[in-house]
Amino acid sequence: MKSRRKNKIKKHILVLGVFLVSVSLTILIYFLIYNIKIDYKEKQSIKYYLNNSSVPVNKVEQVSNDNNKDIINYVAVLEIPIINLKRGLVDINSKDNNVNKNIEILKESSMPNVVNVILMLASHSGWGATAYFSKLDKLKVSDNIYVYYGNKKYTYQIMNTYVVKKTGTISIQKEPLKTQLALITCSNYNDTEQLIVMADLINSENYS
Repeated sequence: MKSRRKNKIKKHILVLGVFLVSVSLTILIYFLIYNIKIDYKEKQSIKYYLNNSSVPVNKVEQVSNDNNKDIINYVAVLEIPIINLKRGLVDINSKDNNVNKNIEILKESSMPNVVNVILMLASHSGWGATAYFSKLDKLKVSDNIYVYYGNKKYTYQIMNTYVVKKTGTISIQKEPLKTQLALITCSNYNDTEQLIVMADLINSENYS
């Protein structure tokens, strides 16, 4: 009797184990496929933006809405080759312009087609699907960052990186007579600090 009971328990444990493994594999496959789809959509949206950024915005939106429902309407593209990051930026007034969804363009920013302004971008570090700045600490002085905007490729060179205390607000001192880019994220090493990467515009050119 005891032997039968033990065998029955073992059988139930085995069935449960197989079920849990099956569920885990199903979830893993689902997220792999989901991430592949998201990555593909991102690449297609960036490609679409780069091929159409010289077209008037209202016409781009019309084509996008009518024929490309899976295309995200980006207004610019950020590229940091040293950390293998290439990500689109949504309009500053969009509800999706939020660090919990995308790389956020901070409200005090101006796009680089205006002289002597600063473009400030923020994103999460650490882990997660929206931790686009997780490798920002790998950047060094003299590394290049690119922003594609309005049919132009803007090249920035990193001049300084530093950390500040996390207080809920952040103050960045822009240098006068310079067009600059600031990248902002939480420190990977201290939860009470934020990492700031400052870069100066050194070149702009048409890319198409």
